[in-house]
Amino acid sequence: MSHQTVVDIIERSMSDLTFAHRFKSDPESILKEYDDLTKEETEALKSGNQNKLNQIVEKRANGIQIAGIVLPSSEA
Repeated sequence: MSHQTVVDIIERSMSDLTFAHRFKSDPESILKEYDDLTKEETEALKSGNQNKLNQIVEKRANGIQIAGIVLPSSEA
């Protein structure tokens, strides 16, 4: 799931300074390593637009929450 990849990249950037510096200096080469990102996610990560990144992360969180309500539990 590419939304999880966005979260992973953000978290890694916060915890791994070398990765963060590499990403800032050459985001194209870093993002090539992640083939499941959508164009929208790639552009948001490259731009560093916090509002757009927040929307992507919130969309994923809402999807999980909705799926948990809509989908029947496998436990019976």
